[in-house]
Amino acid sequence: MKIPLSPAPKPKTPLAPRPIPIPVPLDLNINLESDDEDAEPLPIPEPPPDTPTPPPTPPPPREPTPPPPKPPTPPPKPPTPPPREPTPPPPKPETPPPDHAWVKYNRSKVERGLPEATAIFKTFDFYIDGVRFLPENIKLCKVTGRFFNMNLGKGQELQAPISAYPQVSSPGMTPKMEFRTSINKDGVIINPDVTCLLRLYGYEITTNRVVAMGSALIGIFNTNLPKPLLKVGGHQIRVHEGLPNPDGGIENLMDDDLDENPVIPGLTVLVRLLPSGGKEEPAPNYESGYYNSEPSDPTGSEDNLYDYYMSLPAYKTDVKACCHEIQKARKEKVIEDDAQLEKWIENTLDQKKEGAKPSNIDLVHFVTYDKKFGVAVLVEQAFSLAMYHDHRFTRAFVQILTSSEIKGFLGKSSEKTRFITEQIDINSPMRAPKWLDNPKILKPKYDEKAVLLIRLYGIPVTFKGRTGVAHREGKSFDIKLEMTMGWVVAPVFENKCVRQHSYTAPLLKGSVPEDVLLKFSQAAPGGMAAVYAEVLKSGKVKTHETGASIDFSVWDGRFSANESAGVSVRQWSETFDADDGAPFASNSELISEPKSVMEKAAKARTPGSLSKLEPFHTLILEHADQREKDQGPHGESYEKQKAIFEKECLKEFDKAFLLALQKSGQPVLDT
Repeated sequence: MKIPLSPAPKPKTPLAPRPIPIPVPLDLNINLESDDEDAEPLPIPEPPPDTPTPPPTPPPPREPTPPPPKPPTPPPKPPTPPPREPTPPPPKPETPPPDHAWVKYNRSKVERGLPEATAIFKTFDFYIDGVRFLPENIKLCKVTGRFFNMNLGKGQELQAPISAYPQVSSPGMTPKMEFRTSINKDGVIINPDVTCLLRLYGYEITTNRVVAMGSALIGIFNTNLPKPLLKVGGHQIRVHEGLPNPDGGIENLMDDDLDENPVIPGLTVLVRLLPSGGKEEPAPNYESGYYNSEPSDPTGSEDNLYDYYMSLPAYKTDVKACCHEIQKARKEKVIEDDAQLEKWIENTLDQKKEGAKPSNIDLVHFVTYDKKFGVAVLVEQAFSLAMYHDHRFTRAFVQILTSSEIKGFLGKSSEKTRFITEQIDINSPMRAPKWLDNPKILKPKYDEKAVLLIRLYGIPVTFKGRTGVAHREGKSFDIKLEMTMGWVVAPVFENKCVRQHSYTAPLLKGSVPEDVLLKFSQAAPGGMAAVYAEVLKSGKVKTHETGASIDFSVWDGRFSANESAGVSVRQWSETFDADDGAPFASNSELISEPKSVMEKAAKARTPGSLSKLEPFHTLILEHADQREKDQGPHGESYEKQKAIFEKECLKEFDKAFLLALQKSGQPVLDT
């Protein structure tokens, strides 16, 4: 197959030379930062004339609009100058530190700023700066005093009287005072044992009279140094009941001569001792820690008391308002002028105005009752129980009955108003049982006609060692609430307070007549002695022929034992010792008649009488072998038997007593 040949190509016509296009000047005003994507492209320059028209050239692809350029890097900043100290604000007025009931002595800070202590031949200044926490029944106070034991010789200087009064603008319960006196102005050598006795007087609002609150002592020089020096600085001193009774007489008074006197809870006085400099130094804030407060470090009871005081509206009341309260109560003109009010305070607190020696503060009505703290009751010991009560494991059942509970009292019980003693001293006599329980807190509602009823119950036991205890006559143990081994009644409340007292009283025998109990309630709180005298004289109730009696105490539940004003309990937690005896301190406000009853009770508590009674531990050794009897209440074997005896006696008593409560309609005792 032939392939046809292509026709011969025609000769090419030479192309005319193409003119070089003349460049068009660029528009230098183009906005390079424009983001207008729809802008028209620049036109292509046309060829010169007489030039064949070239085929149309497609427009070149458009370059995308470049992103805007980054801003130029700023020049480096000059170095930052160091921060300028801010202009301090104008000083604010000094704010007193927060109020505290008791502030610890800031020894390291305070002692750096104290003046140098001076010797016994230098003049010194004595300041009284205030009183801390007056009792609730006191509205105004003053402090008087005198220096003793100075031994300046025949030509001794006359002392200026010490009388400090409260500032009318200061707090009523913690009044501030401004008093200074200079001592030893002649600069002679004085006795380093010189002591200042301060007496505090106050206006008692419950009796509307001026009373003596107590006394405070401060030694002036530190005699523990090689050379005695002034106790320079501030001191917070406790106030004690009564007056000191120094062995060497009042002129030989020492700073520890009040240590045996009970303290007034929470009550202290602030004083300062400074070298005499002519200028009076203002008192520092108590809250600054300036005063040496270590001797007045509060007890737990006082902490409770301070918390209560600071919660009272009266805590924020000033002395001026206290004066107005007294003036209104006495229907006197209310004085507004401070200067006149200061004179009125001095006149009102003048304990010598009436001539008679002022009475002591009423410590029975020391602080208002608060159910939250309740009533503390301690039953210490019974004495000289009836002979037929020998060999009994005896416990005291304590109950507070309000006036509405007297009728049908055997079956009545309010919440938390009863307890029964648990721990008995095995060394005490069976007919003089001593209980070792701590004070118990009962929480009745306030009722001035309420009574405290204490009843003794016991079970006659014999101890069989590991087999436990049994009734001495082989019977079942049985307790009847209406039949007691002895009982006593006392008041509980008065004037919105717990009627705090330590009682020694004869025990009444047999059952508690409801009508007699009602008479006691109606006579409460102050008329019980008359009821005792009446019912004993009439024969309605009787005392034990043996002179049986009992010791017990009642006080405000804020306080621990022996920390409450007006209450002094024996060392109930110590084991019994017949040689100590137990003095009968008759309470005339409870039972004072007939005298024969008191005399018999007192005789039964002497060491001679108590030593004749058999102790509880004879029950433990009653059926022991001869070797154990010879060994007596000592040794490991005895201690084991003692533990079993106590446990079994409590168990059997509890069963019988629970049944007695159920029969009478009373609920189970609170544990």
